[in-house]
Amino acid sequence: MKRVSKEKIRQLIDAASNSKHIESLSLSNTAIADTEARCIEKMLENSPSLKVLNVESNFITPEMLARLLKATLKTQSVIEFHAENQRQGVLGIQIEMDMMMTIEENESLLRVGVAFQSMEARHRVSEALERNYERLRVRRRENNDPTATSK
Repeated sequence: MKRVSKEKIRQLIDAASNSKHIESLSLSNTAIADTEARCIEKMLENSPSLKVLNVESNFITPEMLARLLKATLKTQSVIEFHAENQRQGVLGIQIEMDMMMTIEENESLLRVGVAFQSMEARHRVSEALERNYERLRVRRRENNDPTATSK
């Protein structure tokens, strides 16, 4: 994938941004950087159909990763976000805390592929994802059992 030009990748992201049907986008190991990630950020804010985003093994800065994660809050439709193995291996405590708080706010995320160094961030992200799974389980149960009371 590294042979694909940056222009082609931007065209692909633009096409995905305008699509109301795309559910999964995998741009892992494509050598994208913050410039292309800004286009992905706009796509995340405007695409209610996108469920899975994979940008692993690229050159995205920790600040941009935090912005991408924050963009998932707009539509609350992304259920999987994978972004491990970037150029800069360590996110930094402030970026980790920002990402952690964003994940806690997001009610749709079920899987997050980000390597947190802080034990607190790992623990709180794990709890937030468990809450989201529980919400999903309760919703499914209510849809299957018409006599169940809503909580």
